[in-house]
Amino acid sequence: ETTPLWISSSNGHSIIVEMLLNANANVNIASKSGSTPLHVASSKGHSTIVEMLLNANADVNNASGSFGYPPLYIASSNGHSTIVEMLLNANADVNIASESYGYTPLYIASSMGHSTIVEMLLNANADVNIANKFGETPLYIANLRGHSTIVEMLGNASADVNVANNDG
Repeated sequence: ETTPLWISSSNGHSIIVEMLLNANANVNIASKSGSTPLHVASSKGHSTIVEMLLNANADVNNASGSFGYPPLYIASSNGHSTIVEMLLNANADVNIASESYGYTPLYIASSMGHSTIVEMLLNANADVNIANKFGETPLYIANLRGHSTIVEMLGNASADVNVANNDG
């Protein structure tokens, strides 16, 4: 189950999004899976729609959905730096972790090798030492995936190089 605003946000139909917002569509109604229009627009890289939703007071830190991923996590995962910047400017919590596994935006950007986004998150004072439920930090996952530039960035940001995951 989805709303017309969710569908138009997903499909990138900015003119329809504008019409629905002008008709007072609720920007924070989630789909059956728990994602809001801001989640889906952030996921698909629809920056114009993200801006419209933020201007209509979409909840920038909503961590609903089956895994509890907030929009900043989703944009960071998909490499959408413009949207990451917009969400940070809208006061997204840079250290918010997913409800399921405790993944932060910095963790997922480090995992995916998105160095530009890692830099943006570090500049927004992301905590480099937050570990997920498996005890893995952004440095751990960047190292595991072979992202040397990101390992260097995290090291320069005072990441603890001696933290082991839960397996020891």
